[in-house]
Amino acid sequence: MAKQPKQVTAYAKDIAASLAEKLQLPKKDAMTYVEVTINLIVEELTHGNKVSFSEIGTFKINDVKEKKHRNPKTGEAIIKPAHKKLKFTPSKSVKAKIN
Repeated sequence: MAKQPKQVTAYAKDIAASLAEKLQLPKKDAMTYVEVTINLIVEELTHGNKVSFSEIGTFKINDVKEKKHRNPKTGEAIIKPAHKKLKFTPSKSVKAKIN
């Protein structure tokens, strides 16, 4: 079986560097644009709004109900409280490129 290539993580600074190169901007300005964009996305999500980019996908917050679990070692019942969970659904074009 062929060895899969190691995944690389793209950080905000990497995206800002690419943005600066493509738009011929100073890296500092590009980093500011990336940070502002991320902050705006987070702000919308904290207000309960979905954030959708037709080319990428949709971010939204789901409510997760309280669940009862059992510790497999002790058998003790554990209740995991209700919480919110961030969900990302990729667009069809992103799914097609990945697969």
